[in-house]
Amino acid sequence: MENIVNPYIAGNPVFGDNFYGRRQDLQKVLDSQHKLILFLATRRMGKTSFCHQIKYLCKKEDHYKHNLCLLWNLQGVRSTDQAKRRLLQFSNKEVLSKIDWNEVEKLTACNEIIRLLCSTYRNSSNERKNILLLIDEPEVFIHFSKIEVDFLADLKETFDSITNLRVVIVSPPRIRQLSYLDHAPSLLEHFQTYFLREFDNEDAKSLIWLDQQKIENPIHFLENNNSLADEIIKVSNKIPFYIQQICGNIFDAHPVLRLTQVIESIIEQQTFSPFFTSDFSELHPIQKIILLNLVNSSEPKESQHLINLTKNVAPIIAGQIPTLKYIDELVSLGILKKNDHNKYHFSNSLFDRWILRDFDNLWNRTMNEINIKKNFDRKIYPPGCLKKKDLIEMKAKLESFRDGLKSMYDEYSDGKLTPEFYFKSRLSMIREHELLLKHFQDHLSAYGIDLLSKVLRLVKQEKCDENLVIENLKKAAELGHAQGWGEIILKIIRDESMSETQMAIEATFEVAIYVIENN
Repeated sequence: MENIVNPYIAGNPVFGDNFYGRRQDLQKVLDSQHKLILFLATRRMGKTSFCHQIKYLCKKEDHYKHNLCLLWNLQGVRSTDQAKRRLLQFSNKEVLSKIDWNEVEKLTACNEIIRLLCSTYRNSSNERKNILLLIDEPEVFIHFSKIEVDFLADLKETFDSITNLRVVIVSPPRIRQLSYLDHAPSLLEHFQTYFLREFDNEDAKSLIWLDQQKIENPIHFLENNNSLADEIIKVSNKIPFYIQQICGNIFDAHPVLRLTQVIESIIEQQTFSPFFTSDFSELHPIQKIILLNLVNSSEPKESQHLINLTKNVAPIIAGQIPTLKYIDELVSLGILKKNDHNKYHFSNSLFDRWILRDFDNLWNRTMNEINIKKNFDRKIYPPGCLKKKDLIEMKAKLESFRDGLKSMYDEYSDGKLTPEFYFKSRLSMIREHELLLKHFQDHLSAYGIDLLSKVLRLVKQEKCDENLVIENLKKAAELGHAQGWGEIILKIIRDESMSETQMAIEATFEVAIYVIENN
């Protein structure tokens, strides 16, 4: 064993012969017609390796050579200047060799460089390939959107308008905060979303055994050792990084230590703690409480039991009511699993043990986070949701707002106002009533009526997509039938005298009153 270099690669991105699994996920990108794709995954799930493998296949496999890959790796980036440099640093050499660098010097925005890269390729090649932009670890977009007002709007317009450009974003779940920013358009709105999850058993065993024929010196103590492989799979939850780390430790320790001793050593050294800390911190407060309650109970729990335990801590957390969707997402992220008795347990025993080990600290930090959010909410609107008296007090303001919108819309319909003047005036009036709309948006989110809250975000955008407003109102009506307020929205949609903005505001107010009276 002394002459064999440890073949397990933990932490660095891999591709080609060193890449294992992900066949179906790769097909979702390479064999798909979707223009915009988002993959969500927790830390150390192999996101960067996944991007590098896509780029590798596009260069090496004839079947995929109709794609030209541009990799935009944003790991560690802190400024838009760095982001621009990364776009060029990891870009396709074929494109970079033909680029006009004098033009690059003049460009100040990331979207402008994307446009330049695409146009350079299009103008210099007779081939008509799809340009596949792979964006790795783009959570920094959240920061950029706050310091550059037009950053997200410019990116969105670029993604939508370049016909042969396809975009694949691979990111931790935190990126979805972009969907909740009132000051920016929803960049992710039209993205097809998938989850990059743990390996299946076959791929996990291939990685454990490293497809023995691929390596010069077979690792005999692991080869076809099914019982050991099954133990590693159970402990690692088939997450590639954990498999590599555990197998690497076994390789170095063999034959001195057994698997249980290796695991205890990993836990004692807190090898995975930074990754678990990061994964936990990016979860919604409701999900943190769910996990802490599950650890504290020390046995699998049914979904409703977990939700009730969470509601006992706080009936409304960060403006949201605990519901099954938060548990479903923990399953999609590979953090929880459901057993044959429809009870939930941790997928990864290492994560479970890490939470248990640091339980008091995690619980206190989560409680502080909830209290901070509550205090912040009180400064803007009554905590959690509005009371009926609050809505009644706002009714006069709302009616004045609606009358102003209707009068403006009627003049626009009669041709008395130009489209440009109408849309500018409409946006100005909406911004004057920003706080009023904020009340209703948070109120609806508190009741879990996210679609109507989304509709309000749409009408607050400068270029309001009216068809999208109607589409989301109809979806909200479908969901609302079971709760009794679906017909309220449908009645409003049928009123042809209203603009889409009026419909959105009218529906918001009427449903807000209804849920208060019936809850």
